[in-house]
Amino acid sequence: MDLSAELFGERRFFTLPPGSDFLGAVSQTLIDVTGAKTRPEDLSQSLIFVPNRRSARALAARMFRHFPNGGFFPPDIRPLGDAGDNDTALIGELAAVDARPPAPRGVRLGALTKLVLAWNDARNTSITLASAHSVAKDLAGLLDQAALAGDVDWDDLPNLVEQTDLAQHWQVSVDFLSIVSKAWPEFLDQNGYSDTNAQDHLAAEALCARWEREPPNTPVLIAGSTGSTPSTRMLMSAVAKLPKGAVVLPGLDLDLDPFSWQAVLASPSHPQHALAETLTHLEVPFSDIRVWPGFTENEEYRPRRKLIQEALAPADVTADWVTRLEGRAAPLLPREMTETGLAGLSLIETENESEEAECIALILRETLETTSKTAALITPDAGLGRRVSAIMARWGVRLEPSAGIPLLRSRAGSFVLRVLDLVLDSGDPIAIAAFLKHELSVFLTDEERAEGVSALERAFLRGLKRWESFEGLIKW
Repeated sequence: MDLSAELFGERRFFTLPPGSDFLGAVSQTLIDVTGAKTRPEDLSQSLIFVPNRRSARALAARMFRHFPNGGFFPPDIRPLGDAGDNDTALIGELAAVDARPPAPRGVRLGALTKLVLAWNDARNTSITLASAHSVAKDLAGLLDQAALAGDVDWDDLPNLVEQTDLAQHWQVSVDFLSIVSKAWPEFLDQNGYSDTNAQDHLAAEALCARWEREPPNTPVLIAGSTGSTPSTRMLMSAVAKLPKGAVVLPGLDLDLDPFSWQAVLASPSHPQHALAETLTHLEVPFSDIRVWPGFTENEEYRPRRKLIQEALAPADVTADWVTRLEGRAAPLLPREMTETGLAGLSLIETENESEEAECIALILRETLETTSKTAALITPDAGLGRRVSAIMARWGVRLEPSAGIPLLRSRAGSFVLRVLDLVLDSGDPIAIAAFLKHELSVFLTDEERAEGVSALERAFLRGLKRWESFEGLIKW
């Protein structure tokens, strides 16, 4: 089979089923197509766009495993990033574009906070600085979501109340949103900034224009992205037209019938909806999507994949679920597919989140004690990951969540908070005790921290507060 002809043929959109080794399959096919095993330098001429920096590192590491004896020249792997990330794969393309710099995140949040305060002052309503800051964060999130959606017409906001026959009090909300529709653009113009999210679009336009003038004759891939942003969709369309361009979508269900595909497109909450919207926007027929060349699915995974996909079917198509299940299961019987798909799957019901984390930690620890086993905790709950990490740390096992640790939860970040609490109110007993007990407080030894602070707390910091500042506490 000629992988190059199949990969860069007439149809350029591919997918890999859920549960597959996505990075391994992409790596293997690209290595085979470029002939990197005999000409390692050819792989380095390829360009691959991936969703984020973490997946870029993972893809490079996965490719390295194909070259156990060295001689590995990695391709150019660029993370697309999220809206407003300011570290996109295309940021270098802005050198050829006359674009204003984006407003830094701090400046953006501070400016929105001032605009919120000004809006309330104009209506003689009071709002605290903390509340204005919180509202400003929501407005920044709204701007990011608008950038993800694309083609948002803020000018149409004033007409929404009349057009949709809403109650008059909604007019207040529309008036408030004039902060992002009018005041924010005016701030950007006056201060010489562009909107943070505009950078991605300008950079994508610049790169696509360069490709149109000088199309590269080396492999260019977009792998793992759902195309949720306008700039990424623009890139996908351009890559599919290159001599050696291809797009690899993650986990598209190729078993969907036309009716189910339309139901997915009409269901924003469905996991496949983003992919359906992207293909519709790019005018790529669902029937044109193929399985990634060189990939062969493991037969053991297929029943579970089909079972999960049927469980996630849109409600509109589940009326004949018995017939659908028979079609999914073929050539197996529905019962056989179900039993095979659920084999090895366990359910543990716990009373609370703490017990949940302890159960997961015990399973991970048991895995570490078994030589032939590996394990991974995959959860959308970042808090759960941190709790499990903390429990494992008690046993001397360090497992850092792949999503990272929020700055304010780190040792340095939490210490900064303790210092700020003390600066705001140097006489606050809780702030004093928390500052002295922190492990980064260099004023005390470990013994003094363990015994002295506890004695200070019991003797002086508890009970009625008789001082206003730290100096007042010392005098008292």
